[in-house]
Amino acid sequence: MSRRQEWRQAGRIDASAVEAHHPAQSQPNTPILWNGDEVVRNHKYIMRITGDDPAGKAELDTFILPESKYPVIVTTSRLLNTGVDAKTCKLIVLDQRIESMTTFKQIIGHDYDPFDLICHVAYDQPPLTRKERAERVRQRNYFARYGGKARAVMEALLDKYADQGIEAVESPDAFKVIPFPELGTPVELIQAFGGRRQYQAALRDLEAKLYETA
Repeated sequence: MSRRQEWRQAGRIDASAVEAHHPAQSQPNTPILWNGDEVVRNHKYIMRITGDDPAGKAELDTFILPESKYPVIVTTSRLLNTGVDAKTCKLIVLDQRIESMTTFKQIIGHDYDPFDLICHVAYDQPPLTRKERAERVRQRNYFARYGGKARAVMEALLDKYADQGIEAVESPDAFKVIPFPELGTPVELIQAFGGRRQYQAALRDLEAKLYETA
């Protein structure tokens, strides 16, 4: 099987701005025109899965099963907004304006921040999940430079990044939620670094290490 044929059998989701009433209407450059031979071979090669289409919705469970051959391409409007665990999907095509970062993360997956996706598209670098980036930092023995309470703070910040993303780490309220109150007051935690300026420098350095190329 050629690389082109492999991609034609790879799961794909086309997300358009409206709930079209036919797969061909869901995108200006219709996938049916590109894959007419596959559609002739099996009409379920391309399926529309939207809230008003019971037949299409019935195919959702089939689409996300790794052992299922069809459908290969599904067209939808808001299916991805609530999150779909489609491990077989290798391509998501967005034909709509996404103005909410929350919605964007729901569509492409919470484990990736926009930096990884941009690098993947622009530079063909493999995207890393937050947990993978955090683990790389740990393996480099990065925290050896810190001692005592400062090290505990940095390790907790790394865990928070892996679970919630960089916004949670940079939040001014970060020290108000567990586990930081167990380590000390916000003033005590900052003083463990020598002051606010030193803490902010440590935070910037951690972020740089997280996004450092291998």
